[in-house]
Amino acid sequence: MVQAILEGRKTMTRRIVNPQIRNGVTLQFHPDGYYLQRSDVTGLFDNNDLKCKYGQPGDVLWVRETHMYVGKPNIEYIFKCGYPANLHPDIVNIPSSRCIAWKPSIHMPKDAARIWLQIEEIRVERLQDITEDDAIAEGVEKVSSDHPNAEQYPYKCYLDDVNSISNAKYSFCSL
Repeated sequence: MVQAILEGRKTMTRRIVNPQIRNGVTLQFHPDGYYLQRSDVTGLFDNNDLKCKYGQPGDVLWVRETHMYVGKPNIEYIFKCGYPANLHPDIVNIPSSRCIAWKPSIHMPKDAARIWLQIEEIRVERLQDITEDDAIAEGVEKVSSDHPNAEQYPYKCYLDDVNSISNAKYSFCSL
């Protein structure tokens, strides 16, 4: 989804929340938010007090990408971001004798990061409650306007046997 971030299509990310335990009380999901579940106590638990392992509002995260260290003047790292290795615009005039290989995103050093994101909000909601606008903010793509069914099925479907789909929620589901 790096390409979607760079294009400004992806502005939201969903992560799975595991039940949290505090003072022997397990927090479980209820449609109105988290509730304390214990035999003698049940009460509303504030979403803002949840601990998120990805950070809190105001924290800045760096995006890891598939990358390659080239060590050329003014170009230390290049990023795959959707390009096949032989077509990447920054891999020009690199001697073929050098052994160059793409490295997985998990191995990208922090000093190579070019995308920094600030957490603005954390909230808990059921995945099934995603709205059309939220699905679009997750970065789902529209099909090109010259696609044969673009008017009726404007969103990309990420399943192998279907080309396009009728709404962003279904597109996100296929993703």
